[in-house]
This record gives sequence, C-alpha cells and structure tokens, in this order.
Amino acid sequence: MDGEQGPEVARSVQVKVMDVARPLPAVRPCGGVPELDGARLIAEIRTLEDRKSALAARQARLSVAFELLQRREQAD
Repeated sequence: MDGEQGPEVARSVQVKVMDVARPLPAVRPCGGVPELDGARLIAEIRTLEDRKSALAARQARLSVAFELLQRREQAD
C-alpha cells in the first residue's frame, strides 16, 4: 500500500451490503418442492455463493479502510 488509500476505498465499492442481503429472507428450504430440479438448485446455490463472495469482499475493503483510518489518526 502506498499510504494514499483510506475510507475512499470503502466508498468506491459498487456492491452494497443491503443490495446483496435484501433478497436473503426469501430463501426457504427446498425439501420436497417438486418444481425445483437439480439445475435450478445449482443456479440458486451459485447465486448465494456469489452474494457471499460479494459480502466478504465488501467486508475486506471496509476492514482495510478502517485500519488505514486508524493509522492516520494515530499518526496525527
């Protein structure tokens, strides 16, 4: 890192936590639901994995921004 990153990093992230998490309450167990076939189940699993990855990436960026902010405040 060059010391020029900071909270701006967090603001520049396109994925917002609420955008990713908002659809999650609609997820229900699929046991015994005949209209769901293997391909649709895999597609839903892939979608959920993509959302998990997006949330993890957002968390990592926010953590870096927070650490840099703390370092700047301590340096002052």
